[in-house]
Amino acid sequence: MNVQETQRWIHRVNTTAALVLLTTGVLHIVPDIRSAFFGGYDRLTADIHLWTGAIFISFPILATLLSSGSVLKNLYTRVFRDPLWHWRRFNLTCTIVICSTQACAGTMIWVDTLFPLPLTLLDVIFFVHHIGAWYIGLMFPVHLWMARRAIVRIVRGWVLAGQQ
Repeated sequence: MNVQETQRWIHRVNTTAALVLLTTGVLHIVPDIRSAFFGGYDRLTADIHLWTGAIFISFPILATLLSSGSVLKNLYTRVFRDPLWHWRRFNLTCTIVICSTQACAGTMIWVDTLFPLPLTLLDVIFFVHHIGAWYIGLMFPVHLWMARRAIVRIVRGWVLAGQQ
């Protein structure tokens, strides 16, 4: 698999995982919505959130390791060698930082189920986790708006390929 294809797969898997995580996260923290769907607390929602979080953390790492360093070289070039501080560089940098923070916070929340952490530390971890979720949730529409021309071009390609 080449670098662009690997990056596309990372993007697809992380986008899907982020949408599932946002949905199950909202069901976790808003009891009224959860009650409307499940009639109360549902362990399935928590399990889906946990396992999707594991995919969210592990897939980009695994794909990067399997790419023999080519994805990391491309990432380094896009973040540090690009002379302009424009939307793509900002989005990429913030996304890497937020996803890494979410991965660490989510892992710490999971560790708390095995070995109880101090309550103050857990409150800070949940706060960081919620801020990251807000960032991801707010960035989806911004990201789609900024990528609208590329999205239209891709959809046109699908439509034209289907007509042939």
